[in-house]
Amino acid sequence: MADSAAILFTVLLAVLQIRHYMNNGDVFRQSTALAEVAMQVSVGLAMTIGLERLRLRTDSVIHNGAALLIFALTAVAIVFGLMLALNPLLTADPSAAHSLT
Repeated sequence: MADSAAILFTVLLAVLQIRHYMNNGDVFRQSTALAEVAMQVSVGLAMTIGLERLRLRTDSVIHNGAALLIFALTAVAIVFGLMLALNPLLTADPSAAHSLT
C-alpha cells in the first residue's frame, strides 16, 4: 500500500511540476503545447525505466504494474499527443515547422 501511494504521489508531483513550469504557474490553463507534452512523455518514459529497474531488484508486483500503467499512458500521449494532435507537420503551428525546412 505504501509503495503504490509513493509511486502515485511521485507521478502526480512530476506531472504538476511540469504543468506549473510550462504555464508560468497557471496549472488550470486550458491548452497544452508541444513542449509540455514532450516533457511529460520524457518523464513518463524515465519513470517507467526506473520502476522496471527497481522491479528487477525487489520483484514487486506493484512496481511492475505501475511501470506498465505509466508506459501505457505515455504511449497514448506519444500517439495521440505528439504524433496526431500537436505534430507541427499536421497543424498550422509555425513555431516548430520553420526548423524542418
